[in-house]
Amino acid sequence: MQSGVEAVREQFGGGAVAGRASVMAQNFHGFELLVGSYSVAHLRVSQQILNEKGALPEDGVHVYLTDTLESPNKAEEATQPMLFYKKLAEEHERARRVKADARVVV
Repeated sequence: MQSGVEAVREQFGGGAVAGRASVMAQNFHGFELLVGSYSVAHLRVSQQILNEKGALPEDGVHVYLTDTLESPNKAEEATQPMLFYKKLAEEHERARRVKADARVVV
């Protein structure tokens, strides 16, 4: 993200950075399997966008706690998630939709 911000600053000037940071935030999707790395990535991406005066997407930063290689077409289990795991289940579903619907470039 930092190199993208610097490229915008060099090519279009400092005034364009906030708007482009907001666009980058909307278009960026990151997948991470480990909770610690996921948390750090979520924090750093958020901080970078906000430090550049960009706006975070309404649905939050697009960094997902998921296995990158897991198929988006994998059948979901029919069990009702426990309240403790509800947020993780929602996060997993968001990641599955991105994998299924978004054009992902690695």
